[in-house]
Amino acid sequence: AAEGPLSQVLVLDTDLIGQQKPTVLTNLGVTQEQLENYTVLTEKDHASGLGIKLVQGEKGSGVSLNTYNLEVSIAGAYSNALTTLGVTDVQVSIAAPYPVSGAEGLYGIAEGYAALTGVQIPDTMVDAAYEELTQTSALEEDPEAGKLVVDLMEALKNSLASGSLKTDDDIRSSITQQADQ
Repeated sequence: AAEGPLSQVLVLDTDLIGQQKPTVLTNLGVTQEQLENYTVLTEKDHASGLGIKLVQGEKGSGVSLNTYNLEVSIAGAYSNALTTLGVTDVQVSIAAPYPVSGAEGLYGIAEGYAALTGVQIPDTMVDAAYEELTQTSALEEDPEAGKLVVDLMEALKNSLASGSLKTDDDIRSSITQQADQ
């Protein structure tokens, strides 16, 4: 593990076998020699064959996301789920050795983010983000509706974050307005 403040964390599924681990590391852009530069955590309950890399970004840099071997429909919804988790200023890469849905990676991201930043994400928030991700990705199976769903969720979250939506009626109105666009 790296000394000093954490700047890079890997979360690896304990079930990665044979060539799966090297494949995942390659997809994450990490060589065997570079492993010593990372804090490596193992995930056994929710990882589903995934490897996750989190790299601390500069304050105000936002979140960047790269996915490898995740279902296409889920990749777009992941960014919104990361917003739900409250993940900020981090580069997130998620890789699998073969195509998977990858929704379970949110649990590993929460664990890695806590190690990286010291910010614990409550299980209830991770469960909510997981539900959002799976429901949104199910809606995205219609190619035309997919981008609209992701855009609607992003616009609504931006409105909520700005503080302009104060009441349930404001939220309903915003949803209707964004859906009409």
